[in-house]
Amino acid sequence: MSPIIYYGGVIALFLFILGFAIRFARIFSFYKKKDKPEEPAPKSKKSILKGILYTLKEVTVGWFSPFRFERGGRVSVLYVPSVIMHITIIIVLIFGPAAHMVFWSRLFGQSSYPVLPMSFSDALTILAMISVALLLSRRAIFTLTKSPMAGISGVSDFFWLVILLLAIIFGYLAVHNIGDYSLLLSAHYISVEILVALTPWTKMSHVVLGWVSKGLYGWESGTG
Repeated sequence: MSPIIYYGGVIALFLFILGFAIRFARIFSFYKKKDKPEEPAPKSKKSILKGILYTLKEVTVGWFSPFRFERGGRVSVLYVPSVIMHITIIIVLIFGPAAHMVFWSRLFGQSSYPVLPMSFSDALTILAMISVALLLSRRAIFTLTKSPMAGISGVSDFFWLVILLLAIIFGYLAVHNIGDYSLLLSAHYISVEILVALTPWTKMSHVVLGWVSKGLYGWESGTG
């Protein structure tokens, strides 16, 4: 591994940890300072646990439903590419090509690790590429047509989606030796390192903060 990639990984990990440390500090600081006009009634442990489980379910099973009901009972299919992107990337990242398995095996000190069949891994990777491209296209269309949804997309949202798409493409090409393997693998590493560094500073932070915010809400409300 070249020094650029190695030290790039160290810097990316440092920015990742620093970013989330700052975000967590802000969340808990806000939570402690939040106005509480009256002392809430004591909640039982069962009620708190129920609330936490309910809200965590909303960011797992509930979120992964590809169809969402909007106001007026309409069903939106705009979430489908996002759901496909998350599912495919998670599966390929954990159980994907052999190169990923070598990384996880070295990280956890295991000699063997389950690997997906190459054809299945390829299919999921292609689906991931298509879904990211669709998400980019959707954001671009919203912005160009000045849709009310355009406000949810900033420059950083386009940037990290482009880097994510490039990381997937470079990885796919490297696995299949389409082009210069060393160059493609280096580009894949660098793209992933950029994503790791960006995660706590962009909307990608939801991969961690989504669980925390929902968990805090469930703990406080004890609803469900």
